[in-house]
Amino acid sequence: MNNEYTASIGYYPDGSIGDVFVRSGKAGSHSSILLLEASIALSVAFQFGARAEDMRRAMPHFSRVGDKTLGEPEGPIGTLLTILAKEEERYVKERLDG
Repeated sequence: MNNEYTASIGYYPDGSIGDVFVRSGKAGSHSSILLLEASIALSVAFQFGARAEDMRRAMPHFSRVGDKTLGEPEGPIGTLLTILAKEEERYVKERLDG
C-alpha cells in the first residue's frame, strides 16, 4: 500500500527544529491520528533538545541478516527523521563553517 504523507516543520529563529506535524489520509482517521500523535511526541523531544539522528537510529529499519548498517526506514516517522537528520547535519556544518 502506498500512502502520501504531508509534513510541516517549524524552525526556531536560530534555524534549529522546533516542531513537526505529519498527516496522512482522511482527517480523523486512525492512521492520521496516530501520525499526528507521533509527530507531537517528536516535537516535544525536539523542544527538549533531542537530535533527529538519535531518534532516527531508534526507529525500525529494513536490514539484511548480519548487516550492521541501518537500512531504509520502515515507516513514515523513520523516513521523516532520516530527512531531518540530514537537514540537522547540514545546519550544524553551516554554523561551524560560518
